[in-house]
Amino acid sequence: MAKDHPPPKMSRDETHELTERLVDVAESGLPLADGLWAASCEVARGRVRRSLRRLSDYVQRGGPLEQAIDSGKLPLPRYLAGLLRAGVRSGQLVPVLTELTHHERVSRDIWRQLRLALSYPITLLVLLTLILILVFTLVVPEISATYRDFDTELPQVTLSLIWFATVGWKYFAAAALVLAGLALLVRFVGGVRAWARVSSMVPGVGPLVQWQSYAEFARLLRLLLLQKVPLPEALQLTADGVR
Repeated sequence: MAKDHPPPKMSRDETHELTERLVDVAESGLPLADGLWAASCEVARGRVRRSLRRLSDYVQRGGPLEQAIDSGKLPLPRYLAGLLRAGVRSGQLVPVLTELTHHERVSRDIWRQLRLALSYPITLLVLLTLILILVFTLVVPEISATYRDFDTELPQVTLSLIWFATVGWKYFAAAALVLAGLALLVRFVGGVRAWARVSSMVPGVGPLVQWQSYAEFARLLRLLLLQKVPLPEALQLTADGVR
């Protein structure tokens, strides 16, 4: 008999939507099975809808919610499953889910603001690169040909510009390709830890990403510890829940 494999875990967006739906069910006052089924009818995402319906079926058959979470048949991230178990055991499921939803919203908003803050200089850099490409391919060759016709001695700055437009850009492109190859090597061979360590050293961007990650880590760890999750388990679950 083939061994059952656990389903692939939900994405962050799916996890956020599932958490919000569970909060709505818990606050609706409906019977748990009916509330979960009603929530599944309002969800467009396939895995979120299937997870809500599986929980509803399990509760409808008389099984406790904690066993449904521990069954391994739901594509829940480990940190969400751990928080749900802790909330059920402590009888504080609604406050736990509410605070988790707040944590997810804060994290999403901060990461969105960070992306917006970085998009402006990146856009300027791309536009500057396009302008330089146009100058080097259209303007500089014409200027170089004109000076050659007049047999004029050129200043060093102009000679450097002509050299870069004809030869130097090849070295620049080769260096950019090497850096891109090293980045891919670090990301896919070194793993997430090596990538995070290298990206944190990027001037300007690295410290922002690093401190935001620390804040996200601290908020989620605090939420787990407040639910009396043992520290070693809380650290492991937090590691699964942060970017």
